[in-house]
Amino acid sequence: MNYKIEQLPSYNLHIIKTNKFKNVEVTICFRRPITKNERTIRSVLVNTLLDTSKKYKTGREIEIETEELYGSYINIYSMNSGKCSILGATTTFLNEKYTESGQFNRAIDLLYELLLNPNVSNNKFNEKSFLLAKDIVKDAIKSRKDNPVEYATNRLFEEINPKNPITFKTNLKDLNKINEENLYKYYLDVINNDTIDIFVVGDVTDKMIKDLKKKFVFKKRAYQELDHYTIEHNICKEVITKESLPVKQSTICLGYVFDELSDFESRYVMKILNYILGGSSDSLLFKTVREKESLCYGISSSYGLLSGGLLIRAGIDKNNFNKTKKLILQEVENLKNGQFSLDEIKKGQTCYENSCINMQDSIGEISSLYRSICFIKSDTPENRIKNIKKVKKDDVIKLANKMHLSKIFFLEGSIK
Repeated sequence: MNYKIEQLPSYNLHIIKTNKFKNVEVTICFRRPITKNERTIRSVLVNTLLDTSKKYKTGREIEIETEELYGSYINIYSMNSGKCSILGATTTFLNEKYTESGQFNRAIDLLYELLLNPNVSNNKFNEKSFLLAKDIVKDAIKSRKDNPVEYATNRLFEEINPKNPITFKTNLKDLNKINEENLYKYYLDVINNDTIDIFVVGDVTDKMIKDLKKKFVFKKRAYQELDHYTIEHNICKEVITKESLPVKQSTICLGYVFDELSDFESRYVMKILNYILGGSSDSLLFKTVREKESLCYGISSSYGLLSGGLLIRAGIDKNNFNKTKKLILQEVENLKNGQFSLDEIKKGQTCYENSCINMQDSIGEISSLYRSICFIKSDTPENRIKNIKKVKKDDVIKLANKMHLSKIFFLEGSIK
């Protein structure tokens, strides 16, 4: 695998050449520091762009074109990434070595049409596509409580710090302010001002890269190095917040924050700590709360690198709240006291090493890997494997003792 970056006048082009795959993947990312009111309009924008363009008037026409491109995949999406918002457009298609000459250009032409030749007239998006996109976002907002676990997780983060960008989400108030005209103005602002990176993965030729650069030309701009990290240290005065929802299963979420961490601690020691605590079926929490005490339907922990917080969540019967909470807190103390074996560390290291090896077997994972290297300065798989092997038991204990409980959010199911 050969990686090269070209710094062009309007964007950085990342070329990852590999003959491991029959496919080629092209991803274009538009990034900017996120503001609370932009979360909704970016969601409406991506859904509008996906539905139609000047050339392809309907979703069916787009579908036909992807079918003629041997079942190519195309998507436009919006996502939060710490302090930043990413509007991404990606296409995956068969290399023309296995189809016919011109496949590459035809595939990127489709991406260009959807992203840069939208169905606009009189400085307004097509009304039908806009209204459809708006309805999709509205339905997603209204159905947010249909997934109680995700709802409880988001509420926990809001309770810890509602100003943290990781809590920003789509909402009806902002949605009602969006129309075809101001959405198009926002689209132009994104295209002309966001920081842009283009990632190309596959067995591509110099001519393909040259054709891509001719196709994707943007207004000249300075490339901005954006900070995605939004590390949270806040500890709430009131530790427990409860809320009721008409569901059968209750959800308990515990949010932990940490003292200042080194890069090695946050990227590698944390992986092992999380694996031992609640990141596997061999974890302390799973074996005690799930298997031994049978108090939950499922329990796990996860760590957010960009937010710097650790989340524990479990699906329980509402009557088991106090006992479950007590056991979770006890297992965290056991972790701090080093009540785990070296074998558990080795299992965590092996699991992480295998994931680093496996990610290189997927063209999508490789593209995602190089985006993380670019955006948040992640390591290569080779360096990740070297570093995870350096983690010792004392490192895990030291890190565990930097953990502080910030908030417990309990979503109580009211249906018996």
